[in-house]
Amino acid sequence: MLPWQVVLRLARTPLTRNAPRYTLVATNTAARMTALPLETLGHYDPVPKPAPAPSRSPNNQPRPISLWSTSQETAPTKVLAINKDRVGYWLGVGAKPSKTVGRLLRQAGVSV
Repeated sequence: MLPWQVVLRLARTPLTRNAPRYTLVATNTAARMTALPLETLGHYDPVPKPAPAPSRSPNNQPRPISLWSTSQETAPTKVLAINKDRVGYWLGVGAKPSKTVGRLLRQAGVSV
């Protein structure tokens, strides 16, 4: 067990306005919010990005470009990439995930 409390949380990555991106980090609870994390474990992009539409239709004709496509093949997706081995290590030594991180880890199939 560690002498201080470690928490797994999301740290906002300051890229641009209105385009939030987060980094999943293990950090000391006694440290300030802007302190460097103990380890970076992954990243999360909550803004759905549309998948690229195929350039040809099923009958091999050029497909018109549509900004409001509702096709299944162009369903928007969110990005969650985590290092499951390292997350498992931190959970094993007693780190506590925040509520949001716990929800994301359950969705990714990591037992919390």
